This record gives sequence, structure tokens and C-alpha cells, in this order.
Amino acid sequence: MVSVCSSAFGLRVSRQSTGCSKPFTSVPVVSKPKQIQASMKVANSANQIVSSKLKSSLCGTSLTIKRKPLPSNGSKWTAQWVENKASIEVDVPLPVAWELWDDVSRIPSWMPWVSSVEVVGEKPTRTKWKLSTNQLGRNWEFSWIATNFTPIKYQKIHWSASEGINNRGAVRFFKKPNKQACEVSLTISYEVPQVLESTGRALSPLVEGILQADMERFAKVATKYALEKQGRLN
Repeated sequence: MVSVCSSAFGLRVSRQSTGCSKPFTSVPVVSKPKQIQASMKVANSANQIVSSKLKSSLCGTSLTIKRKPLPSNGSKWTAQWVENKASIEVDVPLPVAWELWDDVSRIPSWMPWVSSVEVVGEKPTRTKWKLSTNQLGRNWEFSWIATNFTPIKYQKIHWSASEGINNRGAVRFFKKPNKQACEVSLTISYEVPQVLESTGRALSPLVEGILQADMERFAKVATKYALEKQGRLN
């Protein structure tokens, strides 16, 4: 066995039994008495809080270094994100589709399970969403505050919940060769406890079916809106 004494000023290794054929020498510690006493106090304090072990080999001899464990946040559960998508090709120019989604107050027109979306205060970057739907024979009602990120015009509108149900969403817009049509893709993600992840993923076909129906309603709303807008321009 080998015993190790370390300090900020040096390292002393004494050989008791190593089984090594090579000569073993010790490294002297050159320190002033007061420095030795101070370093020993630090070493003694450290020994009171150490718990984990790190082993290395020196000529077949095992050295043990103890270190304080990493702190734990005490969390018992972890969560996973479940993502659902739906998309549709719409027979309207891309700017028209963008204009509708950019006005968040219109969203309930094609997503009936979202009862309202309202801007919070004077900043358009915060919105309050209210959800109301009947699924699996039960009425569900939720609300949350979302932060709206800076949109990428004619490409992406996205948001993330900052209060309430942990969820996020994005609407992406794609040009078509025919300038009178575009594709709109919706992605909704929500967080579930890891123990319920399999249940959340099992419900994905139901959720994506709802989102696809929403997108089909959006196509109808957008077509009607485009015709009305064209009539106003004419």
C-alpha cells in the first residue's frame, strides 16, 4: 500500500508495500512550518466532505483520491417533449397565408379548440392562449402565456410558453412554383413527464388528426379571405 499526503506546497509518498522491482524514492516537502500547518488544516477540512473515489495505478499500487460529489437538484422526475405536425397546400399567395397567421386573434377561426388568443399588455411579443376542447368524453380547459419570437417574414412564425402548460409551436411557409399557392406546415410540441411519454406518443395520431383538420379549415378560411381581399381591391 502507498499513503499519499498532499498540500499546496508539495507531495510526500511513503512506500509500505508496492511489489515493484524498481527503486522507490520519496519527494521531500520543502515548506515553512506555518505553511505546513495551514495546508494541513485545508487537507483535514477537505477530508470531512469527500465521498467519491478515483483510482489510478502506480507500479501495481492502488492510489485513492477522494472528492466531493456533485450536488443534486433533488428532482424526482424528468420530462420529454412530444412533437406533432400537420401541413397543407393552400391555393392562395404566400403573403395572404402569412397575413392570417400573423394576426394571432384569427387563429380560433380554424382551430376551434383554441377559444382565444389575445395580446397581453401593449407588447405583441406576449400572448395569452385559452384552450377548450372535448376529447375522450371529457371537457378540457387550459390557458398559458406565450412569448412570440421575432418572426422570419414569409418563412416562420414561432412561439413558446413562458407561463402555464409547457409547450411551443411553429408555423412554416413554403413557396410553390405557382405563385398563387403555398404550403403551410404547423408543428406543436408539448412536454410530458417521462413516465407518461409512451402515453403522450400513443396519443400523437389523435393530436395530429386534430391538427390536420385545423389546417384543412385554414385552407378554406384562407381561400375565402383571399377572394374577399381581391374583391375589395377590385
